[in-house]
Amino acid sequence: MAKNAFVFYYDWLDLLEDQSFENKGKLIDAVSKLHLNGEDITDELPEGVRMLFKQMKKQFERDSEKYNAVIEKRRNAGIKSGLARQEKTIGKPPVEPVPKVPKAPKPPKEPCLFEDFYTLYPRKEAKQNALKAYQKAVKQVSHEAIIEGVSKYKQQIEAKQTEKQYIKQPATWLNQGCWEDDYTVETKQNLVDINAMWANEPKGVSYGF
Repeated sequence: MAKNAFVFYYDWLDLLEDQSFENKGKLIDAVSKLHLNGEDITDELPEGVRMLFKQMKKQFERDSEKYNAVIEKRRNAGIKSGLARQEKTIGKPPVEPVPKVPKAPKPPKEPCLFEDFYTLYPRKEAKQNALKAYQKAVKQVSHEAIIEGVSKYKQQIEAKQTEKQYIKQPATWLNQGCWEDDYTVETKQNLVDINAMWANEPKGVSYGF
């Protein structure tokens, strides 16, 4: 891993104070070429600057060795960590995927079932109140039981020809649990016209009146 920086020590600044501005520039140029291009121009430097640059090069080399040692240590740690993870997985049987269980079809939502009830019911008023009553009722009894009760109630209304004003509102019918009511239609027996019976009887017969 290539370095993208180097350390410039404070002690070197003290040594540079006695150098001319031109020599300082040559030293900086030598340091730049060494780190950027790996070019060593020690022999081209003036005597005073040359000695300082040699000291700096030795320190740069020591810093580079320390840097490389740290990089190598981290690389080895990464290799060990990877091997440890591999050892944990070696010997373990492959995990078989869990087969997906098909989901059961969702039951129809209450508003949809309510529409079946409301369409069948013989009196259509206060629909929102009826919906609330229906949602409460289906917690006590099945939708089928409610529909069966409505069907019988409707048959009774048609048989008796009940006027609309006497038909319970849907919310009232649900709140009162009327699906449990007995909606047997009573058939009226034909009444005999007593006058017609007398007309067919022989004259002089007494019935004890």
